[in-house]
Amino acid sequence: MLKKKITYAVIILIIFLPFSYKPCRDFFYRIAADFFHPFIAAPTSLSDTLDTKNLLTKTKQDLVAQAFKLRKINLELEARCNYLETLKEENDHLKRLLDIPIYPGFQYHYAGVSFRDPAKWYEQFVINKGSDDGVKEGSIVIAKTKISAKDKEQFAVVGRVGLLSKHTAVVYTIFSTECRLSVSIPSNGANGILNGGERNSSKLWVNIEYLPKNLTYTQGSAITTSGLTAVAPKGLSIGVLDTEQNGSSKSDKLYINAKADILADLNHIDYVLVLVEKN
Repeated sequence: MLKKKITYAVIILIIFLPFSYKPCRDFFYRIAADFFHPFIAAPTSLSDTLDTKNLLTKTKQDLVAQAFKLRKINLELEARCNYLETLKEENDHLKRLLDIPIYPGFQYHYAGVSFRDPAKWYEQFVINKGSDDGVKEGSIVIAKTKISAKDKEQFAVVGRVGLLSKHTAVVYTIFSTECRLSVSIPSNGANGILNGGERNSSKLWVNIEYLPKNLTYTQGSAITTSGLTAVAPKGLSIGVLDTEQNGSSKSDKLYINAKADILADLNHIDYVLVLVEKN
């Protein structure tokens, strides 16, 4: 009989134990937390009291000096964060340049845009590399760009090096009349001269002159560097042919002019590559 009672008691205990575990645990937790709270809170409370008394004993000049010291530390930390952010941005750009095509006879110089004049935003900008870095006057300047979010990034010509100093260089963009380039249309073999550009609202295009009149031109045909001059390798992307073509004032019987949509995003140029012919 006693064994049965013990068995029933064990069974009842097993059944009700899961239901009583959480309330019991919470009950003992509250008791333990209330009991140990003074011991746990004592160091923090003592530290706050000492800090308060320490502040009250300081003079106004000491507090001002401490505030300036903290401000200096904050400015230094902010400067370090900005520097790290700049390094990260530059590292991202360098990663994007890893798949750069190789052009025999040319070497690359990586440069950042250091200054842009708002009055000549589309015509020129200054890079932080000059003659001491191996940059030469007339060198082709390219940058990575993409037409839309779904398109893959590609390199496109943005301009040529103009004025040169030891540590900086002025780059005249393909939108400027200071940047004249020999270009080619591979689809029909035509060669012409890129000579400045025009702007209509947010749309930019460049002028292609001296195109042979006896050839057929198709809208959207690629325009690249011709490679006929020593400063630029053949096949660098520039843009695509637009529909508008006009008779050239130079010789209507032999040549026509055309407009081309450029690939380079002249509004967003931060880093570029300068192609310099090897000696």
